[in-house]
Amino acid sequence: MDILVIGDGTLGKSLTQSLRNRGHTVFVTSRKDCNCYKLDLSNPPEITELPKSDWAIIAAAITGYKKCEEDKNAFNTNVANTIKLAKDFISIGTNVVFPSSTSVFDGNTPFVTTETPTSPVTNYGLQKQEVEKFLSRHNSNALIIRYTKLLGYNLGIIKEWVDSWKNGISIRAFTDLSIAPVLMEDAAFMTCKLMEKGKTGIHHCSALEEISYYDFALKLCAILNFSPKLVQKSSCKNRNITYHPRFSSLDARKTGTEIGWELPTMDKLIQNVKASIDENETSSC
Repeated sequence: MDILVIGDGTLGKSLTQSLRNRGHTVFVTSRKDCNCYKLDLSNPPEITELPKSDWAIIAAAITGYKKCEEDKNAFNTNVANTIKLAKDFISIGTNVVFPSSTSVFDGNTPFVTTETPTSPVTNYGLQKQEVEKFLSRHNSNALIIRYTKLLGYNLGIIKEWVDSWKNGISIRAFTDLSIAPVLMEDAAFMTCKLMEKGKTGIHHCSALEEISYYDFALKLCAILNFSPKLVQKSSCKNRNITYHPRFSSLDARKTGTEIGWELPTMDKLIQNVKASIDENETSSC
């Protein structure tokens, strides 16, 4: 298939790599990279100069709960311009993939299903909900994927934690904030499989288990053979966090059944993180 990836951020790059590895022709847009097709969603988008494709993945957005509260342009980028872009693609016969998130829910219920009514409590969640509403009216041409926390062995909190532990520095992890994490490459693989099977509508991409940041950090620390003393307890109530839901999981069993593949268990995910770290350190020697 010919696939256009809108945005070259972390998710966009992971999707691009996974799609190309699976033999698809992939085109990429960027706000900054001159080697990619130019597209900036902070402005009303035009698709006339973009290559025709079977699918377009809109992986560009202003992210982060606090940023979406403070950035006056967030609504234009995340809603108005995103909807215009999706509408233009659908009008020329290109199916759209829209990455959404757990933020469309209030976080009071674990493992919510795709049939659960949305209940956002943040601007970011409201913006995701608005695009979902539009795309739901074009259900046969749109694939909405709600992702939980996406992690990578060499980015974000895992990289920060491992770098600290290597230097004998302890980290603080929340005991009262949980995640149902998915590795970036697993999220990309699941997305690819859904597209290859021509799936549309709403799907969930979430671990089958939920765990506190603290317990997750302890498990990772143990498998990497660092001292558990390097993991200290912390509370999200003591931090300036915009959104701290009680639960962050989604029910992804339907997605797993439809594509014939399920995300790894928590222990297996952590083993996979260790394997990636070990492989990276070996290749860099």
